[in-house]
Amino acid sequence: MAKRKSIPRKPLPPDAPRPQSEEMQALQEQVQHLHFEVDVLKETLAVLKKDPGVDLTALKNREKAVIIGALREKYALPMLLTYFHMSRSSYYYQQAAMNHIGFPRKQRSIWLSPNSSGAEEKRYSTL
Repeated sequence: MAKRKSIPRKPLPPDAPRPQSEEMQALQEQVQHLHFEVDVLKETLAVLKKDPGVDLTALKNREKAVIIGALREKYALPMLLTYFHMSRSSYYYQQAAMNHIGFPRKQRSIWLSPNSSGAEEKRYSTL
């Protein structure tokens, strides 16, 4: 049997089918999308300890932000936000809330209100 290096190589004829046909590109995109879905489910298991059949639309924004943060190194942020149906501002709000130490659940604001005697008194309200 002849060695591979000794077999002369001929150029492909112009009418030969190209390996990058439309069907091949569609299959590659489908494979990439499936890899993406598998990575999302793996991160959901690893980060949130949720079962594999979890409905991703039922997750809270904080849980989505944790998963997106873990996958952000590998995938583009707009792609992740679209997949999780999450707005960009919600993602950054959740990131800020998780990074802020002692982030208050309810912020208090002071407002002055007149009491029955006409004098102003401080009252606190929760937002």
